[in-house]
Amino acid sequence: MKNIKLPSGWQEKKLKDLFENFNEKNHADKTILASTQDRGVIPNYLLGKDIIRKEDSLSTYKLVKKGCFVISLRSFQGGFEYSNYEGIVSPAYTILKPKIKFEPLFYKAYFKSHYFINKSLAKYVEGIRDGRQIRYEECKDIVVPFPPIDDQKRIADILSLCDDIIENLTKLIEKKELYKKGVMQRVLTGKVRFNGFTDEWETVRLGDIAEMSSGGTPSTKNKEYYNGDIIWVAIKDITSSNKFLYDSEKKITKEGLNNSSAKLFPINTILYAMYASIGECIIAKVECATSQAILGIECSEKIDFTFLYYLLVNYKNNAKKMRQTGTQPNLNKQIVSDFQFYIPKMKEQKRIAELLSAIDDEIDNLKKQLELRRLQKKGLMQRLLTGEVRV
Repeated sequence: MKNIKLPSGWQEKKLKDLFENFNEKNHADKTILASTQDRGVIPNYLLGKDIIRKEDSLSTYKLVKKGCFVISLRSFQGGFEYSNYEGIVSPAYTILKPKIKFEPLFYKAYFKSHYFINKSLAKYVEGIRDGRQIRYEECKDIVVPFPPIDDQKRIADILSLCDDIIENLTKLIEKKELYKKGVMQRVLTGKVRFNGFTDEWETVRLGDIAEMSSGGTPSTKNKEYYNGDIIWVAIKDITSSNKFLYDSEKKITKEGLNNSSAKLFPINTILYAMYASIGECIIAKVECATSQAILGIECSEKIDFTFLYYLLVNYKNNAKKMRQTGTQPNLNKQIVSDFQFYIPKMKEQKRIAELLSAIDDEIDNLKKQLELRRLQKKGLMQRLLTGEVRV
């Protein structure tokens, strides 16, 4: 805390002033807990884990009381996680039990703050081999702020309200995603139709209503093929984007394009992953080339590209079952060409695509709100937890 001037009435304390290392065992009958980064310390069953209880082995597990913190910090995961439950955890963890009175939810927030993680803890993480747990003895002298208890509680209340808003938005997004999934299954199969549409749907083979070809990768040994201005899409670009693709992490040059099997796909081509993240797809909103792991699907006048995008999204689980076995299970152009879909006339395709796009727009808007709330909380944490702004 040397770089931060604390307000009047605030103190500085070391972790060892707040906590004692708690090692009580022989509570094999207690609930088994798990330490998570996003949900704190929670019962294993909330993670869907079913652990066979063996009293002999569980007798070595450590007791965690409500209000304790569990150090699960490794050089690649975790931190100081708060427990709102009583139970037991693996003996590999360190349990911190409060030794003086304070508001635990204040420190629950503080231990997740940018300053604590990136400043206070950084020197204890650097150089630690992956998998080695940091011992409390190594970080017990870390200095943390200690506001008056009333200030701790008010700050915790504000940040808890932020958490509630974030949690509610997250749940709403999950509900919207489930709603979208249900709507897709009904409207994309003709089980539910819009008023005014009575034409028969027909079964088509994808290869008969769309042109498709895979991409290619210019030789990585030739530097002249890369860092150009042609967007070159890899699987990572598909999985890190949403419905539309506008850019890529890597770019290639015209020479790279001309001296490889890569080709330039037009706008509104559907880019379909055949390797790794099988069945993931995206609509290209720019001209682009792709790696050989991606199939570019260009729609004919018989199928709307947005409608086909949703068909492919809905078909992902089926596609995974069709993959070839081998060292790296994958699809190929022939397999994808043989996909069969049940489709209506173009006008009804567009109407279905409009409905699903509207739902996607709602979900995207909620995700933007969620990101905004997270940024707001991050800013509040920085100002409130350091005393820069008083409550």
